[in-house]
Amino acid sequence: MTVGDRGGLKISVATLMGLGKVSSMPGTLVSAVACFAMLPFCSTLTLVVAIALTFPLGVWACDGKPDGAVIDHVTGVWVAMIGHVTPISLGLAVPSLFLFRVFGLIKPFPVSIAGKLPGGLGIMADDVAAGIVANVILWGIRWMFMGQTPSFMSVI
Repeated sequence: MTVGDRGGLKISVATLMGLGKVSSMPGTLVSAVACFAMLPFCSTLTLVVAIALTFPLGVWACDGKPDGAVIDHVTGVWVAMIGHVTPISLGLAVPSLFLFRVFGLIKPFPVSIAGKLPGGLGIMADDVAAGIVANVILWGIRWMFMGQTPSFMSVI
């Protein structure tokens, strides 16, 4: 790859080195890999740093929606995990992943609105919005059925 070959670099980043092109369900595959790969390191701080790094990179790489782009799914599932999944509370990883994929696929409001933003920003924003919706819904479920509420300590 030459210095001027930024198109190839963007595609490599957007597709996670081609991983987004190997499956008939690349979004689900990559979301699951991102979710479970993060588990040994999972803390709110780690997730926030990872999101802060992958979001702008994804906006840049997904401009023009390269075929097989999946970096948006990585960022979105990590948003869904914030405050729910830590190395000592791994049991909520699957519900975080499941809810993220549901809202990422059906795209309810506000996910559908976020996806209308231009270029790579819209591609990344709709999955971040799906992650936020999944996160909030999971807190609601935890509150209703487990009596758990978000606290300052749960998000550090």
